[in-house]
Amino acid sequence: MPNHTLALDVGPNTLRAALVERTLRTQRVLGLYSHARAPGGDLASDVRALAAAHSLSWDEVVSALPGDAVTHRILDLPFHDRKRLDQTVPFELEAHLPFELEDTVVDFQVLARNDDGSSQVLAVSAPKKAVREHLAALAAAGIDPRLVDLTSLASLNVVREAAANRGGRIAFVALDAGRTTVALLADGRLTGLRVVSHGVADGGDLERCLREVRWSLLALAGGEPLTSLWVGGDAADTPGAMAALGRTLGTTPQSLDTLTLAAVPITLRAKQAAFATPLGLALRQAGDGSPFGIDL
Repeated sequence: MPNHTLALDVGPNTLRAALVERTLRTQRVLGLYSHARAPGGDLASDVRALAAAHSLSWDEVVSALPGDAVTHRILDLPFHDRKRLDQTVPFELEAHLPFELEDTVVDFQVLARNDDGSSQVLAVSAPKKAVREHLAALAAAGIDPRLVDLTSLASLNVVREAAANRGGRIAFVALDAGRTTVALLADGRLTGLRVVSHGVADGGDLERCLREVRWSLLALAGGEPLTSLWVGGDAADTPGAMAALGRTLGTTPQSLDTLTLAAVPITLRAKQAAFATPLGLALRQAGDGSPFGIDL
């Protein structure tokens, strides 16, 4: 029997959602939906309004916290053993935290297991307060999410589809209204991730945003040339943003809208960039390959 998953992206100005139908062998996106949020608006009311406007129903919900609400680091550790990783990662991450370890929720994803017995992991820590508030807001709408991911990781699952048949160094830039995400993948493996609490809609300062992107990619890529640059995010269609990004980085950016994703109907592909986060959350559920994801 088909299972229907609602993937939610809770932005400051807009609530976005992807509804996905899954069976044991197939997955298809049924719709991409949005609802404008009032400043400081009630999330429960927004979810109910979204569901009512589009007559939505679902079996489970997955959601995500904003990338700038968490601390993350890529760590190199000299072992593979899961139990040792469980014990070690929180303490390795502790030195980078602006708060006490007991006040945080920690999770990690193994990015690589090397032949020499070492591992590379993406470690993520979120304040318990932020997680509790997010869950409480959803609970008020009658929702108990199956998992809470990270927005910056979720959107990478869309880029993962682009990287599947391409080698080399692939950069992804998510231009959102309130934040900017910059990620680097080498042969499909995440090697760098940065989230800046500044977006293209902050005072209309596109140039400042692009400077952050440029310096972030210089730091992550070490000046090495990129194979391709993909762009998504809810503000990716800001007039002049794509052209300005190309000039700043000296390469031709490609919109996630141009990707052919098997689970996305042709009629919805023009929304792939703006809905990268909920779409990536949904694609994570397919279970194929090695999807990016954290469960906070």
